[in-house]
Amino acid sequence: MGIELTGWEKSLGTLIIGADSLVGGDFRSPSGGDHFVAEPWTRDYETPDIYSDAVAAELRKKGGVSGCFQI
Repeated sequence: MGIELTGWEKSLGTLIIGADSLVGGDFRSPSGGDHFVAEPWTRDYETPDIYSDAVAAELRKKGGVSGCFQI
């Protein structure tokens, strides 16, 4: 666990990690190439619930929203 987030900080953390997942990023990845919105410093803080969400996990696995659709 990390530094506990409350109030608007928790909402902001959810937004940042959720947006990172939408574009295929993974803030927990040690590679800087896998961070799009969230940076590694966010690992010092509590991981928002959105990170363990099944949809967010699938987005990260497929490389974001663009990987979910065939054009």
